[in-house]
Amino acid sequence: MIASLPKNWTRNATIAAALVGAFFLGGALLGGSNPSPDPNSAGAEHRHSHEPNGIDSIDDGEQYTCSMHPQVRSSEPGACPICGMDLVKVDSNNDDTSSAPNRLSLSKAAKIRAQIRTVPVKALAGTGALERRLLGRVDYDETRQRLVTSWISGRIDKLRIRSTGERVRRGQVIATLYSPEVFSAHQDLLVAKRQAAELAEASPSARKGAESALRASRDRLRLLGVPVAEIALMESTKRPSEQVRIRSPFKGTVIKQMVTQGSYVRTGTGLYEIADLSKVWIQLDAYESDLPLLSVGQSVSLQVEALPDESFSGQVTFVDPVLDARTRTTRVRIEVDNKERRLRPGMFAEAVVRSDTDKTNKDQVTLVIPETAPLFTGRRSVVYVDVPNQDIPTYEARVVRL
Repeated sequence: MIASLPKNWTRNATIAAALVGAFFLGGALLGGSNPSPDPNSAGAEHRHSHEPNGIDSIDDGEQYTCSMHPQVRSSEPGACPICGMDLVKVDSNNDDTSSAPNRLSLSKAAKIRAQIRTVPVKALAGTGALERRLLGRVDYDETRQRLVTSWISGRIDKLRIRSTGERVRRGQVIATLYSPEVFSAHQDLLVAKRQAAELAEASPSARKGAESALRASRDRLRLLGVPVAEIALMESTKRPSEQVRIRSPFKGTVIKQMVTQGSYVRTGTGLYEIADLSKVWIQLDAYESDLPLLSVGQSVSLQVEALPDESFSGQVTFVDPVLDARTRTTRVRIEVDNKERRLRPGMFAEAVVRSDTDKTNKDQVTLVIPETAPLFTGRRSVVYVDVPNQDIPTYEARVVRL
C-alpha cells in the first residue's frame, strides 16, 4: 500500500536495505510515512534480558554485531539469535552505538560482505498522479453469448459444425434432423396446396375450404417451430422432406458443442454455444486499496502477455459491489473492442489504472521506497537511513508506517 508523508520529511533521505542477497532496485514500490525517531519505543521487539536497554554486556576487545539487529553484541563470531544472520565485526574506534543504540556502523569491508545498497526516497511521478497495475484475464462478453437450440424433436442426421472454434454466419445451416412430426406436417402441406390448386375454379365454398386447409397446414408447421421462410421453401417442393434444416439465428464463434451426430434431441435442446468475439471483457482483480482509483466509465490502458508489443484501451463498465472475503479482492470489468480478434478469452492481461490523488490533501506528498527496504518485526516496519557526514558507513533505524 502507498501512504502519504508530510512535506517536511527530508526528501534526500536514503534507505538502506540491510538484506543479504541481491537487491532489486527496479522492483515494486511501497509507500512509507511518519518515521519515528526512536525504534526502541515501548513497542520494540527482540529485547535481551541481560541489560535494560536490550544490549548484552561484554568485555573490551573484539565485538561482533548483527547488521539487522545492532543491539545484539557478542565477543565471538557466530549467528544472530534473532534472525540467524552471521555476526559482523564492529570497528571499536568508530563505533558510536553505545550513545545511539538505533545506529549501526560498519566497516567498508563489512558493508561489501553484507551486500548493502542504498536508494533515494522518491516521490511518485506527476503532480499527485497515482498509477496501479492490476492483473486479470480476457473473458467472453456475456451479453454476446448465445445458445442455438433445436426447434423440433428428432434425430440429428448431420452436424454441419464439427468442432469448436469455427465461425458461424447468421442463417447458416448448422445441423439437419429427421423429425416424423415435421415429415407428416410437410406431407399435409403439400396435399393441401394441391387441393387448393385443383379447386381454384370450383365453387366458392369448396375453394374457401381448400384455402382454410392450406392455412391450417402452414400454421401447424409454424407451431412446430418451422420458420416462415422455411415453410415457403417446403411449399415449393414436390415431395415431403425427411430432413429438417436447423439454422443459426446468430453470428459468432462456436465455443461449445453440446450434442453429437446421431443423438436424439427434444424441442429446446441446446446444440451449440456461440459467442461474438468482436467485443470482449477483461476481468481484473482489484484489492480494497485500489477501489478509490476505479470508477465506471474510466479509461484504462491494457497489455496482454501474448502480445507484449501491442497496447489496448478499454473502459470500466462494472465494479463488483461485493468483495471476496477469502482473497480480499473484487472483480472489475473492462470492455474492449476486438474486431480483429486479437484478444482471445483466457489470455492474461495487465491493466494500468491512473488517477489523481485527493485534491483536498494538498499538504501531503506520496513517497515510495523499494519493497525490499523495510524490515518487518512484528507490528513495526523498520528501515535503515544512511547517516551523512560519517567517516564509515553508518545507518540509523527508523520506524515507518507503510
